[in-house]
Amino acid sequence: MKIYMVSLAFAPARIMIESMRQVYETIGNIKYEHLLLNNHYPIDKKRNDKLLMTLLASYDCTLYDLESNVGLSAGYNFLIEKCNLQDEDIVLGIDPDVWPLTPGWGEALVKVLQADPTVGWASLNNIHSKKELQERGYTVHTIGGTVCYEGHTACVNSICAWSGRFLKTFGGLKEQSKWYGGLEVTAFQRIKDLGFEWVYLPEFEEGWSPRVEADGPYRHYKWNLAHLKTTTFDFESWLLEDPARLKLV
Repeated sequence: MKIYMVSLAFAPARIMIESMRQVYETIGNIKYEHLLLNNHYPIDKKRNDKLLMTLLASYDCTLYDLESNVGLSAGYNFLIEKCNLQDEDIVLGIDPDVWPLTPGWGEALVKVLQADPTVGWASLNNIHSKKELQERGYTVHTIGGTVCYEGHTACVNSICAWSGRFLKTFGGLKEQSKWYGGLEVTAFQRIKDLGFEWVYLPEFEEGWSPRVEADGPYRHYKWNLAHLKTTTFDFESWLLEDPARLKLV
């Protein structure tokens, strides 16, 4: 069995450096290979790319570059393909601005996926999933000694892990937008149809830190793209459409 971590470098590098430090310090005692795709965050791009080299120098990451922003799902699918997965392998999906809180969260995710082959997707508890699970309902399981909640509908996902068996069957991550948004809703029924379960680990949480607060323009862009649906542009094109957006807070 091999464990892989896949991440998209689509954030200010200063945020990624802080986030990855927290990830590495709290993940627990597991060995993994970290694959990182430069998805070309457009604000202060040249300096940002140079700072990414600081991250690579600090950690043993393998960097890939497709020379443009390919979007969230396509970016993750590219990295997952590079893993050349076997059924027993496990992939950790780590966004560039996460902040895991509970030490040993990586060990816990791996343990759950190893203990039950019907679990294809396991996620840490976050502030949004905690609320949504309570509102929408869940079934409690104990898997490999770890308490897990199986949600009755799609809930917000962030730090997560997938089994190789699941990913080889799933046929790739998909979203409602090429760039960002709707991963959970798009995935939920497909997971069920394939006979897998998606669980959350309520005892292992992620949170937020001011050190990983997104740029104002990017927060506004995601809201317009995924919720208001006032644009279909990628982030860089959205900024170029109205340069004043660079000053949004």
